[in-house]
Amino acid sequence: MLRDGLCVALAAGLILWSGQRFLLLHLAAMAAAQCMTAFFAVWITHQGTGGSGLAARSQRGVLAKAAYLMFYHREHHLFPKVPVSRLPELAKRLDAQVPGYAASRMPVVPLLDRH
Repeated sequence: MLRDGLCVALAAGLILWSGQRFLLLHLAAMAAAQCMTAFFAVWITHQGTGGSGLAARSQRGVLAKAAYLMFYHREHHLFPKVPVSRLPELAKRLDAQVPGYAASRMPVVPLLDRH
């Protein structure tokens, strides 16, 4: 963990030291994207679930694929050891075999959800 942090700090320092504009822009884009991770991976998938009894929201369809399948967030909370690539299959099984599971699901963006 510490080694990873040192490597990132070293790489960022070299980019800043180089003064290369395209590398500086890349570094800025990566920093902005890292900040957005908290919004997409934490806030948006958990907001509105406080009084519902659900651990998180779960999105199906194209939006879930665009978010690298991490919008299958409810399934991720229920089975955290399942690889992300297997979450769509897990969701289908839960929908088919657990009474009321599909009906109680809260999508992240209902308009873009596929049932």
